[in-house]
Amino acid sequence: MIAAEKTLSSRGNAVFDTRALRRRTPASLNGTCTLHSNIRLRQVELRRCDTDRMDSSLVAWFYELMMFTSKNWILPAVGCVVGAGLCGAVYAFYTYRRKIYLLNLKSNLQVALAPKLLPLTTIEGALEWTPGSRPADSLCRAFVGFSPPPGNGRKQMMVCHDMAGGYHGDALVQGSDDWNFYQIWDWRSIDACIYFSHSMVTIPPPGWTNAAHKNGTKSLGCLVFEWDYGKDSVEELLKDEKTTNQLIDKLIELAVYFGFDGWLLNFEVELNVAKIPALQYFCENLTNRMHETIPHSMIVWYDAITIEGKLEWQDCLDEKNLSFFNITDAILVNYTWGQEKLTTDRLSSRWRNHSVFVGFDVYGRNTKEYGPFLDMKPGLGLVKDADLSACLFAPAYTYEEFPKSIWKRSDDSMWEMIIDTWGEPRKVLSFPLVTNFSKGCGRAMFIDGKQESDTPWFNMSLQSILPERNTQVVVSEKRCSRGLGNSNMEAVFSDFVAYTGGSSLRIQGDMMGNQMAWCTLFNTQIVLQSNEVKVKVTAMFNPFSRAQVVCVMVPMGNSIFPKTVETFGHAPRVIMGECQEEIEGTAPHPEAILSLVCPAARLETVSPSSVTEQQNGGGNSLWRTLEYSFQKVKGYTMLQVGMICFVDSRIQMPQRFEATLGELQVVPGDAKLPMGAADVALAKQDPTRSSGELSIITLEDGSKHMNVHLTWRTDPNDVEISRYDIYCSIEFGPKWIGVAHALEYWVAGLEIPADIKEIEFFVQPVSIYGDRQPLKEAANLKVGIASEGITAAVVRTKNALV
Repeated sequence: MIAAEKTLSSRGNAVFDTRALRRRTPASLNGTCTLHSNIRLRQVELRRCDTDRMDSSLVAWFYELMMFTSKNWILPAVGCVVGAGLCGAVYAFYTYRRKIYLLNLKSNLQVALAPKLLPLTTIEGALEWTPGSRPADSLCRAFVGFSPPPGNGRKQMMVCHDMAGGYHGDALVQGSDDWNFYQIWDWRSIDACIYFSHSMVTIPPPGWTNAAHKNGTKSLGCLVFEWDYGKDSVEELLKDEKTTNQLIDKLIELAVYFGFDGWLLNFEVELNVAKIPALQYFCENLTNRMHETIPHSMIVWYDAITIEGKLEWQDCLDEKNLSFFNITDAILVNYTWGQEKLTTDRLSSRWRNHSVFVGFDVYGRNTKEYGPFLDMKPGLGLVKDADLSACLFAPAYTYEEFPKSIWKRSDDSMWEMIIDTWGEPRKVLSFPLVTNFSKGCGRAMFIDGKQESDTPWFNMSLQSILPERNTQVVVSEKRCSRGLGNSNMEAVFSDFVAYTGGSSLRIQGDMMGNQMAWCTLFNTQIVLQSNEVKVKVTAMFNPFSRAQVVCVMVPMGNSIFPKTVETFGHAPRVIMGECQEEIEGTAPHPEAILSLVCPAARLETVSPSSVTEQQNGGGNSLWRTLEYSFQKVKGYTMLQVGMICFVDSRIQMPQRFEATLGELQVVPGDAKLPMGAADVALAKQDPTRSSGELSIITLEDGSKHMNVHLTWRTDPNDVEISRYDIYCSIEFGPKWIGVAHALEYWVAGLEIPADIKEIEFFVQPVSIYGDRQPLKEAANLKVGIASEGITAAVVRTKNALV
């Protein structure tokens, strides 16, 4: 199978016009997952470049400038020098602008060819959708399932993410290069997240759903009817019971296929009162049937249309919208409420008060009891006192309204205020507990301490479970004292160095030699089912800084953190992994450790079962990996994971403590390495899917860019896989090019040398325990490059499976 090369001669160069591609993109796409361009490559318009005319014009202009300066300056020689300097500056500026233009052209090419999730925009489009009906359907599915946290009857926090219409870089399912793009990290402070756009059927991008599910947060789509076209669509939806039931079926099918948890129903249109019973039928049946298919699902009604069919926002739960609340799971109250409305909410909801989400507009538009941004604090306090739930609308205010260089600091300030006002985040419940402290973005990509790519990246599916924003570092005054002293010790994220991913957690500050610090990384409630737990920590330390990983456990059935008493006759256990090498005289005293961590516990120390060191890919420091085996833990509940930090006690002056945490794994003792992928192949060419075509595109600078669709399989008996790292070997060995979460990957716009004859791809699986198959053992595929295009014949393939 051979795919023709796309060319158009212009002094021997082919030209790809991304503007023409965008012009041919349909204005309305009634499909769920598609290419950004949604056009076959062979239909892409190519144009002749104007660089020839530009070059000749510049040369003529340089000549005229030099002649003018030569005739009009007193000293012709000086005139020539000045003219030449000006000409050189202009030419340098032109060269720089052209270089930027070509870089943007290549970036736009990759974005145009990459798989992207888009919404459904019409009733007809929704009813016509079927699984796989769009080219990238299988890539756009969330791969992390939702595990409902134990219900404790507490008030909830919901987020409605509405940013510039939605579906930007976060909709590129294989990631983008905008590492500074907006995302959320405080998932354990959020119970549900709505991905909002003004399209009729909004489906959350998989990155949002994956990041939410890792932390026990629900991910919701949105059904929106607004303005005149929305009114017509509602009339079509409710015209007969058959159409209504068909849309209900599709909404359930969409949620199941793409792996999210429910819908926000946003009907912002006037409706004939005679249609209200049909609307109620739709809401009630959607809610009930969603629960039958997805037991934990959530259908939320937005406070807009009333029981009389009028578009009147009530700003509370009252008799005009109570009937919709009674047949759905929750109501989102409009954000222009006053304090007196909270009493109405509380009385109308009865025992379902935590299902009333009081809206907060982070922009503070037309609000009464609170203002924008940090001024939401008084309103949050009022809602908390009323024992109702809250919903933040447009939390990306920090990204849209602040300079991009400081938006993260602004976002930190907002969420610190929210957590301080609303309450502590949920505990970590997932096991195994594996984190590389990656925030889902990075200035570069690191894998196992080595910088594999210097290209910035953004991919929310790669976001790890992260420590709480307000990670506490408590410092003791003395190693054998329970008093607390003042210290500038803190735990902060670093975007400049990472072990795997794009960031790490740095514990830093000044300590005296007689001090010791306790840093709580995770508050957990994990019931251990195996007798052995392996704990692996990878970190870098500056000289004379040491840290020891600590797990706090209590007998199963007790979830209260013990401070002074034993539980059921068994003391809580504090299990600490020793450092590889102790600085003489610096080992912390056991009594001091327990005074910081858990005074009522018994302390157990465990020596590392293995120690490895490797060079930091971004500097001269060493990553040190220590692995421990904690025994006889079955029947215990793990409540905390943290680090004990200390410095050289022989030096009686302030010392700088620095520990960079790159990876932490708490996994079952019988965790296995992944077996690997097999049968890596090129996807079969499908004439209805331009994405599956094999092609080479040549840009106007002569650079060649390849597009290939890879597929593979895995053994169903293999350990559960969390991701596949994709490598490409062109000239100088394997180079990381991307990550896949399905059994396929689209290589989009990969630049290749003009004279390349052969390219090799590697598929490296990574297990849910954080372990990866050695790259030299990974399944691979060699593809020959013929002069007329790509040869689909496999030169060699290595199968990891027998």
